[in-house]
Amino acid sequence: MTLAAAPESTPRAEKLIQGDNPFAGTTVANLSPRVADELHLPPDTVGVVVESLKAGSPADRLGFAPKDIVISINGVAITSTDVLQQTVTGNPSFWRVEIERDGQRIRQFFR
Repeated sequence: MTLAAAPESTPRAEKLIQGDNPFAGTTVANLSPRVADELHLPPDTVGVVVESLKAGSPADRLGFAPKDIVISINGVAITSTDVLQQTVTGNPSFWRVEIERDGQRIRQFFR
């Protein structure tokens, strides 16, 4: 019996985030059951996940990690990689970021 891969019902839509923002240097993807399975996350996990980081990037220096799920940035719910990319193109005086890591919510402020 062959097992089928979990569905990728939501397109992965991987993006490398660049620019002058806390997520610069991350590769992010939309979560689907398949992506969650690959990253060993619960299958019902939704949102945008950090897949990898460039060593020494702003995101790496700020302590982001693979498998972090981006919940919100400056009050904007991050529902897709497109929303994340649009949200970080602004130039606010501070960044209010909420992520989920290992089932725990983490809120951080950056200047």
